[in-house]
Amino acid sequence: MSMDTKAAEWKAHILVDGKAAVQDLLGARFAALGYQAAVEPHEVAERVLGNQDPETGIFDAFDEGCLSLAIDYRDQFVRETRSKSASGLLSLDMFLRVVRRMLPPKTVLDFHRGFDSWNGFFENFVLDSGLDLRREYYRVLSLSQDIAADHGLDARRLVPLWLSVCAGSGGTGPYHISNLRVALDGL
Repeated sequence: MSMDTKAAEWKAHILVDGKAAVQDLLGARFAALGYQAAVEPHEVAERVLGNQDPETGIFDAFDEGCLSLAIDYRDQFVRETRSKSASGLLSLDMFLRVVRRMLPPKTVLDFHRGFDSWNGFFENFVLDSGLDLRREYYRVLSLSQDIAADHGLDARRLVPLWLSVCAGSGGTGPYHISNLRVALDGL
């Protein structure tokens, strides 16, 4: 079976169950599509979905799957104890990378509109400079500000956040220095 055929099967799976298809993307099951193991899920998503005709509805179904999975992650981690499994956090990190690369509009709009809830959630997962899910969430916000503005949200509403992150990055501040670039991009 060719990679094109496998990719077509995955796209068909997105239309049937977007959330399960995104979970397949994040899990080892995506290797069945014939992509090399070294290829990251966000790269695969871009290769398979990058040039989709909007009329097919595949990207909309992918977006719905991403939003549903994001809500499931939040609900799942809230229900669990404070000690989260490393594999769960790595899966959430991979998920944020997919969202950052693809910028599915419903998902990023939910991240913007539900800032208080999502920010509170991602603040719990700052383990070190290498695994800082709050920074990755901020990166998604900074890259998707145009999408939020196109849907009626104030384009400058996150300026206080970006200024706060700039002021608190590095040294004894609450943010690792790696957050500075994200905040500057947001500004």
